[in-house]
Amino acid sequence: MAWTAPRTWVVGEVVTAALGNVHWRDNLLQTAPALVTTKGDIVVATAANTIARLAVGANNRVPIADSAEATGLRYGPVTPAEVQTKATVALADAAATLTAAQMVGSSGGVFTITPTVARILTTDTATAIASALTGSQAGTWRAFTIINLAAFNVTLAAGTGVTLTGRMVINNESSTWLVRVDSSTTVTIYSMALAAAASGGGGAVTRAGGNTTEATTTSTVAVDVLTVAALSIAVGVPVKTVSVSRKSTGAADGAYHGLKLNTTEVRTIVKFGTGANAVESAGYIAEFIYGVTNYLRAGRAFGWQSDSDTAFNIVNQYFPVDMPTATLTDVVIRGTVGNGSTTMGADECHVYTHSVS
Repeated sequence: MAWTAPRTWVVGEVVTAALGNVHWRDNLLQTAPALVTTKGDIVVATAANTIARLAVGANNRVPIADSAEATGLRYGPVTPAEVQTKATVALADAAATLTAAQMVGSSGGVFTITPTVARILTTDTATAIASALTGSQAGTWRAFTIINLAAFNVTLAAGTGVTLTGRMVINNESSTWLVRVDSSTTVTIYSMALAAAASGGGGAVTRAGGNTTEATTTSTVAVDVLTVAALSIAVGVPVKTVSVSRKSTGAADGAYHGLKLNTTEVRTIVKFGTGANAVESAGYIAEFIYGVTNYLRAGRAFGWQSDSDTAFNIVNQYFPVDMPTATLTDVVIRGTVGNGSTTMGADECHVYTHSVS
């Protein structure tokens, strides 16, 4: 039976059982008390002047608008766009791709990593991320967090269809990112962290990587001695490297150090120390803005050593060859000795980058 518009009665009209049943009984049977049968039932409109019972849903389910349903509503789970649950994913000390389920699904949301060198974490594709956000539409968002437990850079890189905005490098800290669905194939990820200001109000300085295990050579030709690997430094980033070198006794001759970026020796070896048969040590610093076209030799390396209690020498060296222009992944201290009876050592090589914003 359906709802009938209430009759307008006239004076003297006889009320029959048929009229009473249509206008009173049948209409009352279309009201909420008559329709509902179970605790939690709700009454919904299915058309103009037409209502129906929507049976109570299962626990932890909510009414969701759905035009395909007869009542226009259905019960379903709360989607990630409304309620965010978080699970912790412990990442291995390696480069990795963060899956959509780990980033925005119930199986993830918080990542921990303890890197021993700089690491790159790449997002899943935008299509996969949007699909993982059940019921998502343009504007749906979800947050995830990465906790870096060591003093090496962890860089967030973009998967296909993903745009990154803000600071994407963290070092011995945690940071949170906001994932916004732009369409079914595009996603923007915003960093929620402010760039850390260096002391004195300048740009942020970050340790990109390092090698603190001494390496030595007795070679009389230049060789790679100490390498800082697994870096990920883009073109245009200001870089500073710091290391120390030493020479042992064994012969009255010199020791030498130089610098290589990736596979390019940008600073050929130069002598440090006096050349005496004595233990001597030196510091070695290089500074440059990495890989900028037309400025590929705009770098310098300088070493310093104390020849005696009163003499202190600084040797400035320019870059005589072009820097590479691919992403900087390796910084290498080169070395040699003038006599194979002595040993050249390099240690405590640290690579720092400066913020460009």
